[in-house]
Amino acid sequence: MPNDSDRIRGGHGGHILHGGIRMHLFGTSARAGLAMAVVVSAATLGLAAPATAAVPIMDVATGDGPERLAINEATNKIYVANRNSDTLTVIDGSTNQTSTMKVGAAPYDVAVNQLTNKVYAANFGDDTVSIADVATGAISTISVDSPYRLAVNEKTNKVYVANYQKPNVTVIDGATGATTVIPTALGPANIAVNETTNKIYVANFGVADGKSATVIDGATNTASNIPLPGSHAPELIAVNERANKIYIASAAGPVAVVDGVTNVPTNMELYRIGFGLAVNETTGKAYASTAHIDSLMVIDGATDQKSYVKLPTATYALAVDEKRNKVYGAESSAGLTVLDGESGNISRVRTGYSPKQIAVNETTGRVYVANSTSDTVTVIDGNDAAPKFTSAAPPSGGTVGVPFSFTFKASGSPAPQYTVAGGSLPSGLKLNDETGELSGTPDLPGTYSFQISASNGVDPAATTKSITLTTGRAKNDFNSDRKADVLVRQSSGDLSLYSGNGSGGWSWDFRTVGYGWNAMSAINSGDFTADGNADILARDSSGTLWIYPGDGKGGWATRVQIGPGWNGMTTILAPGDFDRQHGEDILAKDGGGNLWIYSRFSPDSWLTPVQIGSGWNSMTAIVAPGDFNGDANSDLLGRDSAGNLWLYPGNGFVGWHARVLIGSGWNGMTSILGAGDFNGDGTADVHAVDGGGTLWLYPGNGKGGWLPRVHLGSGWNAVTAIS
Repeated sequence: MPNDSDRIRGGHGGHILHGGIRMHLFGTSARAGLAMAVVVSAATLGLAAPATAAVPIMDVATGDGPERLAINEATNKIYVANRNSDTLTVIDGSTNQTSTMKVGAAPYDVAVNQLTNKVYAANFGDDTVSIADVATGAISTISVDSPYRLAVNEKTNKVYVANYQKPNVTVIDGATGATTVIPTALGPANIAVNETTNKIYVANFGVADGKSATVIDGATNTASNIPLPGSHAPELIAVNERANKIYIASAAGPVAVVDGVTNVPTNMELYRIGFGLAVNETTGKAYASTAHIDSLMVIDGATDQKSYVKLPTATYALAVDEKRNKVYGAESSAGLTVLDGESGNISRVRTGYSPKQIAVNETTGRVYVANSTSDTVTVIDGNDAAPKFTSAAPPSGGTVGVPFSFTFKASGSPAPQYTVAGGSLPSGLKLNDETGELSGTPDLPGTYSFQISASNGVDPAATTKSITLTTGRAKNDFNSDRKADVLVRQSSGDLSLYSGNGSGGWSWDFRTVGYGWNAMSAINSGDFTADGNADILARDSSGTLWIYPGDGKGGWATRVQIGPGWNGMTTILAPGDFDRQHGEDILAKDGGGNLWIYSRFSPDSWLTPVQIGSGWNSMTAIVAPGDFNGDANSDLLGRDSAGNLWLYPGNGFVGWHARVLIGSGWNGMTSILGAGDFNGDGTADVHAVDGGGTLWLYPGNGKGGWLPRVHLGSGWNAVTAIS
């Protein structure tokens, strides 16, 4: 058979066929909504996986090796032939719940007669066709030699079976089960029905010489040969009943258009065409996948002129939704490419692995994809829907030299594309137009405002409110080398800068950056001026709080007074953007153990304090390390009187998740402070000085835990403050 272990190619389109099964897609006549609306097979080649989009509803588990699909739109049931488990999976289209039918060995195809509510399975492994009467639940079996593909004529209640290893087609009377064998050429690989003319068309793959198709008169069961141009045997076939045209193709070419009146073929293309076929009878267009050039051949039904639509990747199986004028193409690995036939917009949707066949229920707009490797059917909502953002607001800050990633997510069908609608992104960041991911490594400090738009051709497009994102130097980076440093106040009151090397050690650039700092009773660091440079927040002996704006060169601009009366606070912390609003906030613990937040309002002002906790006097040390557990929220660490170290994970809304014990024995440390990303791995670290004066680096693992600690130096018990 035609490379069947890797791909099963079945032509489908408009009034079409599923592996040859003919279907009506409109739902107004006696054959309305006929089963398998537009089903085609796919080739499985090792190409790249597609970008993920937001339109899939779910993956439904099936039996082993799902490769063929049929839909009964009247009952909203989907039937899946599981080639390797000898079963049909039945999916309820309303609930996506499943049941299983046991059929013969190796069902290669499945078809539905919607009017009689019977389901047929071509069991290639044991030369039978199973017939399931859905109304009664009865399943019967008839013998058919080498059944491979099925097609149904609902008007005549006849079922046509392509017997791949034989030179014939079997006709099953749907009322009596009686069979008739009609001679064809060798290897009928696909079959399609024109119910209007009662003609049946067969693609004969097994002919060594004289490539051909067979046309059968359904009234008389007489067969005629249609010689085809080209040198490759046909595998795919699709019918346009309205135009009375038949499209026949091979994976190696050509695509032939056959006039249904004269049976005269016209050759459309000569080279590597026909991994999938589909017809849209409403627009009169036929489609052929041309995977070797990542394009879709479009044939005008009125003129037989061809054109090409460039696609983002190769496609194989094809299906058409006539009602919504969409074309679906199965990609090689795990996805669909979706072409809007009216607007020309192209989007991509993720599926399971090795999508082999696609079926569309035009009544519900649902699309079903059989994924033979992952043993699933992906259910996709094909109805048009304008985009709506579903993601939360992005973080308001990033760090120069530290990778940043946030994904904007929007619903909508087809899958939206993302663009920058206004303003400018932070330097070093880029927006992925397919996935919505904003990512990169910021390389310049600053404050940036921008908007993101999601559009998919369905109005209106969605646009975010103005987003402000500030990228600052790395925490404690005082000299703009993108590496965290340490500020030390000596016993003399001199302030010294110890420059980090970004790898968990020192660059040996030690220098004095200030004098007279013994007057300060608290020292913290952070970007309080929102200019991207690390600043100092210091409280003097009178209780006045000051900002010393960093100049990015290890020095300071003129200090700015924040306010007096801070002597009542026993601990002052710089946690970063704790409430995820406007930048660097201030946390302070008063003498009663109450914790307060001073939310930043503008570059030089903070809002009235709000109490966010009590009982913090039980902690002998409180540390603001930044985002310690990797969830993009600022956290706190607290050491209790027993020496246990606790992580208080921030929730981004001025509160915490449940605390987590992350260490014990920390009573031996005389000083604990947030080190920023001192070792350059993108996660927050902690510095601690033990009773012997040894400075240790405790590298965070980005998940709320630790990597092995690192010895950084001795003699640190001589300093009076570290920041």
